[in-house]
Amino acid sequence: MLRVEIQKLINELSDAESEINMTKGREYAGDEDALANFKQASELLDISPLKVCAVYLYKSLTSLASYARHGHELSDEKIQGRIVDVRLYAAMFLALDRDEAPPF
Repeated sequence: MLRVEIQKLINELSDAESEINMTKGREYAGDEDALANFKQASELLDISPLKVCAVYLYKSLTSLASYARHGHELSDEKIQGRIVDVRLYAAMFLALDRDEAPPF
């Protein structure tokens, strides 16, 4: 695949991420604190918000691993959607880390 084609794919994923962040993200956490759903789950489960996010990320990664093992999709969700989920959870992980970091 040409470098320009990969860049086009990266841009498509980024656009999809932004759309999901503004739709599902609002649905899960509202606009005040985009990380609220991770924080609420962390209180319920008595683990850190980072661990909650890591579990969600792990779930998405295991789905990709299953796809790679079996060579086909095992659910209704397309593989691109799973990749977008991984990218979003990775971004949320970084946001949570920065949110929890002590100020300098």
